[in-house]
Amino acid sequence: MANTQNKTKSFRAQLTAIVTIGIVVLAIASALSSAWITKVHIEDQLFEDGQQITESLAKQSALALIYDSPENAKDAADTAMGFPDIEQLAIVDTNNKVILQRGGFLKTSNISNSDKQIVSLLEEGINHWIFLAPVFLTSETTTDDATLLFQSEIKKELLGYVLVKKEKSKINEVFYAAIINNLGISLLFSTLLLLVIHIFFNRLITPLDNLASVMERAEDEKTNVLATEEGPREVIGLARAFNKMIEALAEQQEQLKHHNEILEYEVEERTRDLVYARDMAIKANRNKSNFLSNISHELRTPLQSILGYSDLIIEVLPQEQGDIQHDVNTIIQNAEHLLQMINSILDLAKAEAGKIDIKLKPANLNQFVADVVSTIKPLMIPNNNKFQLSKQLNQDEINIDAIKLRQILLNLLGNAAKFTHDGTVNFSAIQTSDTLQFQIKDSGIGMNKDQVEHIFDPFYQIDGSHTRRYEGTGLGLAITYQFCQLMEGSITVESEEGIGSTFNVIIPLN
Repeated sequence: MANTQNKTKSFRAQLTAIVTIGIVVLAIASALSSAWITKVHIEDQLFEDGQQITESLAKQSALALIYDSPENAKDAADTAMGFPDIEQLAIVDTNNKVILQRGGFLKTSNISNSDKQIVSLLEEGINHWIFLAPVFLTSETTTDDATLLFQSEIKKELLGYVLVKKEKSKINEVFYAAIINNLGISLLFSTLLLLVIHIFFNRLITPLDNLASVMERAEDEKTNVLATEEGPREVIGLARAFNKMIEALAEQQEQLKHHNEILEYEVEERTRDLVYARDMAIKANRNKSNFLSNISHELRTPLQSILGYSDLIIEVLPQEQGDIQHDVNTIIQNAEHLLQMINSILDLAKAEAGKIDIKLKPANLNQFVADVVSTIKPLMIPNNNKFQLSKQLNQDEINIDAIKLRQILLNLLGNAAKFTHDGTVNFSAIQTSDTLQFQIKDSGIGMNKDQVEHIFDPFYQIDGSHTRRYEGTGLGLAITYQFCQLMEGSITVESEEGIGSTFNVIIPLN
């Protein structure tokens, strides 16, 4: 109990400190932001006043520039100098000759190349602005272009410029004064707010501390301890709710004992069923994982050796042996492709779980088909098969997932080469405006209707004597089907036993 009270006091002190610091920081931030907004507003207002004064003086300086007479602009200049913060002004012609000047010398050399048509800011310093306004002589001429309508043309002639220097020291004075005033007001209100919060906080926390102590005692002693209903209305409501909860728990405790006795038997029976189902699922998943792990290890190890020895041969082989280097590079290329196929086998489970993404990259279809053909042609030699290619492809690059599409085609062409003897394998590639269409047709052993229905199932192999004659994991077509689905395409098969099979793959170009 004492420990709980100490924790409560510590929490109260920490909360009070956090609230105090937060309110003070908020007050300071509010004062600074308000002063800054005031400064920006005054600066904008003074800047706009300077533009208006400069523009007004420019409009009244035309006669002074036309007649080169400062007397014609004397009243306007005196009026402009009468405005607050206007320190200097000058009226100059297009040759930078000063016609009229007030408040001392004002540098005019940097206006010679000015092409401004309206009032602009010529120079800005820490404590001043220098505004520049051109002075024009406007005239209107009427011309007759041999039609019934007269046209008028307005011409503007540049007479000179008006420069006005306006001080902005008042901005900082107003800014600092606003900071002091806002800080004073903010800190005063913060003090009053903290006082109100402290009074309300104590009025609220003390009954809550008592209620928390009762709750902790009820939790520790496991007895029906009721809280005292005192304090603010909200705390009284909490105490009443707590008391009702304690009473309801006491009533439910007896009911739960009875229900527990009934549920114990049902839980034991259900538990036995769930444990058995769990064990079966774990066993099946373990078998699948072991199979994938074993086949990956058994295939990866020799392929890594082939790649390692091939790289070593390339390193030690003289450059003159170009043909041998080409053959070794072909070995490396095929070995790397086989290694990719092994990795794709392991991706079958990921594909079924929807954890494989399509990665689109630019690819040239002609080069892509040529690479597939160069990889598959050696597989036609062992069974003495003829390979025929037909293609209708564009020369432009398109965005496709070349790795998955390559594996789809190599799986189908590899199967065609494996199940065909002394026959023909036809490979067709056609590109339309929105699809890629591939057809792999062979004159091999073919399949019956039942085999066609299950050909894309994982681990499915052709039944009967062919299982012993043809090796394979039964995953190639399953992976092919999954990859076609991922690429939003389709794959279909037509086959007749003893005649051959035809696989059609359609991949959308989106």
